[in-house]
Formats: sequence, C-alpha cells, structure tokens
Amino acid sequence: MTFSSFWYLAKQGLKSMVANRMMTIASIGILTACLFVTGAATLLSLNINQYADYLVGTSETVVYLWDTKEQEAAEKALAAGLELPAAETETPYDPEAVKSRLLQIGNIQSYVFVTKEEALKETYSMVGEEYAGLLSDYQSGERANPIPASFRIKVKDLRQVQETAAQLRAIEGVQKVDSPNELAVALINVKDGVNYAGWGLVAILGVVGLVIIANTIRLTVFARHKEINIMKFVGATNTFIRMPFFIEGIAVGLVSALLAFALLSGGYALLMNALTEQMAGGSWMSSLIGCMIPYKAVWAPMLGWFCLAGAGMGGLGSAFSIRRHLKV
Repeated sequence: MTFSSFWYLAKQGLKSMVANRMMTIASIGILTACLFVTGAATLLSLNINQYADYLVGTSETVVYLWDTKEQEAAEKALAAGLELPAAETETPYDPEAVKSRLLQIGNIQSYVFVTKEEALKETYSMVGEEYAGLLSDYQSGERANPIPASFRIKVKDLRQVQETAAQLRAIEGVQKVDSPNELAVALINVKDGVNYAGWGLVAILGVVGLVIIANTIRLTVFARHKEINIMKFVGATNTFIRMPFFIEGIAVGLVSALLAFALLSGGYALLMNALTEQMAGGSWMSSLIGCMIPYKAVWAPMLGWFCLAGAGMGGLGSAFSIRRHLKV
C-alpha cells in the first residue's frame, strides 16, 4: 500500500469520526472514564504494594537469648514448679554459637546483634526522663541488668516467617522469639487482595472498552454497508475496506487515552502535593507519603500504557465490528 493510499484511507476514517460525532464523543467519554478508573486502580495497587513492602522491610523478628545455661535451667524449673539448687559457677551462652546456627537458616536476610548494655540504653531512651529513675540502679550496676541480649532479624519472605520462627526457637540458647506473624498475614492478604482486585478491574474495564469501540464502529459500518458491498464486488481488498474503520477505532482509543492520562496525571500530582503539605511531620502518615511513587517516575510508563491500551482496544473493537460485513 502506498503512502497516498494510506493517507486517503486515514482521511476517510477521520471523516467518519466527524460524521458520527455524537457517538464518537460518547464513546470517547466512556472509554476515557474506563481508562481513568483503570489507571487509578493500577496506581493505587502499586502504591499499596510499595507501602506493604516498606512495612515488610521495617518489620523485625527479635530473638532473645539466655544469659547463662543455669538461668535457662532455673527458669524452666520454676515454670514446672520444681526447685533447682543454685550453681556455684555459671556457664554463659556464647552469642557466636547462636549466630552460626542462625546463619544456617535460609530465610534470614540480615541481622543485628544487640548486647544487654545496648538494650538497656535503648529502653532508657524509650521510657523518657519521667520513668528513667526506675532504671538508674541497673545503669549504675547496683543491680543486674535484666534485659537480655538479642538478635534483630529481617527475613527474606514474610510468608515463611512462622516456619523461620520455629527454627529460631529450636536453637540452643534462645529464650524467646517475637515474630510479626499477624502483621505478615495481614500484609500478604492486603497485597494479594489488591492485586487480584486490580487485575479483575482491568479485565472488566478492558472488555467494556472493547464493546464501546465496537459499537461505535458498528454504527459507521452499518451506515456504509452498501458502499462496502460495492467495493467488494469491484475487487477492493479486505485490508483496503477495513483500514478506515481500523484508523477510526485507533483514533478514538488514542484520544481517550490522552484525555485519561491528562486527568489522572493532574489528579495524582494534586494529591501528592496536598498530602505532602498537610501530612508533613513524624507520623506514620509521613512514612506513607514517603513511600508513594513519585509522579516523575510514573508519567512516562503510564502514558505509554494508556496509548497502547487505547490503540489496542480501538483496533480490536474495529476488527470485531467490520469482520462479518466483509463476507459478501
């Protein structure tokens, strides 16, 4: 097909849009709404997933250690209602032995060892000056520091956090394991639910868009069905007949995509600015805003996907509409 022929067919498709402008405007409006809702749902899903990943990154599994083997034995005997004679000497647990066992667990991403002294300082800073006097005897050394040493662990996969916690409890010298089991389940359920809902909405609105485009092109085809029949009888190819409708469908899809992109871009930029101005501070909302995907990181792929989706729905919708009228 020569360029002049293509340009002629393209002009025919654009003229058809003008001739059926009311239906074209209605189709563009509905398809724009579909693409806007789809884009908004996708952005919401991406931001929720990003915030969930942030929470996963900040969640820790804490492994508390026994100070000595005698302390462990005494605590277990006390819990069982037994008496245990005091030992003359005590055998301290070696954190390095616990660490070597810890490194054998495959789901461990990273860890930090916190000594008893460091844990006491953190507790002192957390309680504030009002209650700091309660810890003065421990800080001065007059009384033994009751806060155990610990490993603070980040896991690779929160789905396996319960199995990982069970493996940690089985290590000799481990007193207690605090793991974010409920948080892990909640985050996984939120991410999965958002992803499933997002993909379902995209599929539904994609079908709606195809139907809208198909109906728009079908009206044009019906108005020109006699012309199509004559063109077939005189030897016009299916491609030559289909091209104006194909171009019309793509044009409707692209115009809708650009409108939806403009609306979503403006709305997202305004939302980011409003949240940044109103929610600044040290609250959890600030961390939420900090995890939101910046507009400059999404506008280019968003524009590309919008144009691809609009042109794709327009092309497929026109192909479905014209197909049966080519059978003469």
